[in-house]
Amino acid sequence: MAKRTCKKDDSIAQYERRIYDLEQLIDIARSFSSTIDTNTLLESIVFSCMAQLHVADAGIFVLDSLNSDNFILKTTILF
Repeated sequence: MAKRTCKKDDSIAQYERRIYDLEQLIDIARSFSSTIDTNTLLESIVFSCMAQLHVADAGIFVLDSLNSDNFILKTTILF
């Protein structure tokens, strides 16, 4: 009986984690569709990724221009 309860608890925890992950994806999708300002959008994506990955610092590199192979650090969040 104890094994069955542990398995059930593990399954519930997995479902709760999956629900959390999907909610994060929905939040990112909302940011994409509702934000016109690129910097605000990138910042929102960084914060969502930080929450998902449980990290304190993060950033996004973007292409310098369409014809370039150079990347620049566009958004950085440091705590």
